[in-house]
Amino acid sequence: DGEDDGVERNAEGQTYEEWRASHPDVRVDVDIRAAAAVLRERYAVSSIAVWGTCYGGGRALEAAAGWYPGGGVDAYLEDIYNGARPPPPQVDPIACVAWYPTRYDARELFGKNNEGFSTFDDGKDRSVAVMVIF
Repeated sequence: DGEDDGVERNAEGQTYEEWRASHPDVRVDVDIRAAAAVLRERYAVSSIAVWGTCYGGGRALEAAAGWYPGGGVDAYLEDIYNGARPPPPQVDPIACVAWYPTRYDARELFGKNNEGFSTFDDGKDRSVAVMVIF
């Protein structure tokens, strides 16, 4: 069943691509946002930093950029809630460390025309310290 094909597999016998396909971008994004919301609401945490390696590093960069999987906020709302309610709040970290990040597009996340969360509701620019290690 492919076990002797020379491809690395996890304990469940999945290749990286098979494992990755079982973790939809929107679901991972919602989980990250929900974790940040719990820290803020339940534990009164005022500053959050995001950190990730490999696949998680790419997701940390997305959280830092305020990026919505699948396009802008309208596509995001349509994907997960059929437009019935707003998405979870942005993570809005003060810092991001990404170690060998994968599966992200730096121009899309941090470029001039990014579709992320670049200003606060009051119109003030937001900023985040980002360190990426390759």
